[in-house]
Amino acid sequence: MKMQGADVAEFQKPKDLMLFQQQLTAWQQAAAMATKAGTPFSTPMPQIPQSVIEEMQKKQAMDAAKKPTASLQEQIAGAAAAASGPSGKTNGTGTATPSGTLPQANPPAVGQTGVPNA
Repeated sequence: MKMQGADVAEFQKPKDLMLFQQQLTAWQQAAAMATKAGTPFSTPMPQIPQSVIEEMQKKQAMDAAKKPTASLQEQIAGAAAAASGPSGKTNGTGTATPSGTLPQANPPAVGQTGVPNA
């Protein structure tokens, strides 16, 4: 596959993690074959290397540091709402409506048939 200047280092797995995954897959296959054959299987499951655990924790900490906090998100949403004009809690005439209720609609002067309403 051709990579045209893309930085894929962020998506590459560490060598230790790939080795662990291969070992775990081989262990799972051996355990499945032993179970199917009815023979005892006492080989211990491979353990994830400490270096992989540390690297994953470091990456998670870096990812968490990049995320905006909830209060920052709320500030951004509030600023966007203030910039967009009224909050939608008016009935179009600038008169506020009680929270949770809809403004009263005034019937049009002309009905759907084109005949003025009485």
